[in-house]
Amino acid sequence: MFIARSLAAGSTWPTVREAGRVAARLLPNERHPFAHREWFADPHGIYLRLGQESGESILIEMAGDAQLAMGGY
Repeated sequence: MFIARSLAAGSTWPTVREAGRVAARLLPNERHPFAHREWFADPHGIYLRLGQESGESILIEMAGDAQLAMGGY
């Protein structure tokens, strides 16, 4: 479902595939990371929110070098 929504939001297949590769590298114990985390997509990128358990969530851009997109919100 997330992949379909990402494509509808303007992401491309190469961006979705790259986000999947980065997720596999950052979350090696998750078999299906798109199903278990807070993901967001827009035409400019695919993002993952991490750190909700500690109360200090960060938003990471998942395509490319997994750069920090926003923190401390």
